Amino acid sequence: MFRQPFTGSIKSEHISWWKQYWLKSMNLKILQPRVGWITLVKIYREGKPSIRVITVPTSSDKRELFVMNKLYGGNQ
Repeated sequence: MFRQPFTGSIKSEHISWWKQYWLKSMNLKILQPRVGWITLVKIYREGKPSIRVITVPTSSDKRELFVMNKLYGGNQ
């Protein structure tokens, strides 16, 4: 998963559309912008694999990482 190109983000409100391309997801611990977990997703689209991160809206024109405080049902 770490040797794939990073190609952008997946808007949290569009996850159901992206599920058809979804190969694998991985939770990664981060310290910035705040302590928590982000989700990296490996997708296969247009004949090539890539990595994307899930984001959420913060205002009408800006987005930020979707950061979870805890991993429910996973290793912490």
